[in-house]
Amino acid sequence: MSPRNKVLAIMPIRTWSVGEIRLGMPLRMLASLEKTRWDIEIKAVFDLTVQDFKDVDIVVIQRQASPFIVRLARKLTKFGIPYIFEIDDYLWGEMPANLESSGVWRRRRKELISLMQHAAAVTTTTARLASKIKPLNKKTVVIPNALPPMDIDPGRSVDSTPTIIIASTDNMAMDEVIPALQRIKSEYEIQIVAIGIVASQLQAAGMEIVPYPILDYTDFCLTIRRFVNAVGLIPCDTSDFSQCKSPVKFLSYAAAKIPVVASDTPPYSDIMEPDVTGKLVKNNSAAWYEAIREMLCKRGERDRYVDNCSQRNFTSLEQSALLWERVFSETLEQTDSTGHLQIKKLPSAFDWSFFRYTIDINKYRSLFRLLKQNGISTVFSLFRKGM
Repeated sequence: MSPRNKVLAIMPIRTWSVGEIRLGMPLRMLASLEKTRWDIEIKAVFDLTVQDFKDVDIVVIQRQASPFIVRLARKLTKFGIPYIFEIDDYLWGEMPANLESSGVWRRRRKELISLMQHAAAVTTTTARLASKIKPLNKKTVVIPNALPPMDIDPGRSVDSTPTIIIASTDNMAMDEVIPALQRIKSEYEIQIVAIGIVASQLQAAGMEIVPYPILDYTDFCLTIRRFVNAVGLIPCDTSDFSQCKSPVKFLSYAAAKIPVVASDTPPYSDIMEPDVTGKLVKNNSAAWYEAIREMLCKRGERDRYVDNCSQRNFTSLEQSALLWERVFSETLEQTDSTGHLQIKKLPSAFDWSFFRYTIDINKYRSLFRLLKQNGISTVFSLFRKGM
């Protein structure tokens, strides 16, 4: 029997959509493949124990640059244990000022760049983002986001009301979309389902919506599949940061059999075929209004987009898993370990510097609201439950 190798993948937090998409789903698939040589453990950084590092061959670090992660990377390098840095956003570039997380990453830019430069390899989502990384690390590998499983059943009653779905985990460029939605809402009997931060943006504009909080990826997929007469909207600005994102929302809607109207800009113009697999629109109110109106009024067109998407060869979970396997194999081939890693101390969950730079920005804000309203005991209980 061939020797097995241990991989430890470290996500910033538990139940995080990006962690599930980039690491959870494909690495669990890899570990389940017949004749796999990989023992894979996926942990949130808060949940790490000293034992997790015993006999580890490769460590995967996902989009973190906390003081603890910097120290860990240095120790891995010292002992000849390769680490792969996984990143899905252009976090070291100029980020739109409206993004709540921009200040955090601006302060950690130097550390983030250093982590990528010293990694055995950097994995990312798109060729466009890879082109930004390669000047820092030539061993940059594109592993596209995979289409989520098509057989997820919402397990609850479906809603046939004409529905527009829009979702985000941060502020979106909505200046041109909101007037179009207001006009549509005044002319048609529809509901608008807003998931995540965008719900607050629409409510601030006085719109009547069905709000949902930020959902983990499984819950997001289950939720959107409840709506069988829906259209997904994906506004996107033209900043470098946004153009380097992955088209994961489009893939999620495609798997849920929901047709999409998206901004005619990368990453969506890189994957969508206009008027074949969905509608791409210019970012002005008139174009958004007309595209949404046509989608609502032409059921046959919506069905055609859904059918066309089902026939496209988007990256599957197994393909994504095999790409990870190749990265792991090539990394080990190029590594000459000089000793066993010795981790004697891990960060406390209440280490302020660690907490500040690793926690999800929205939970970061929510914790302070809870602290103000309910006291420190409530916050401690959340840490004990794993956030």
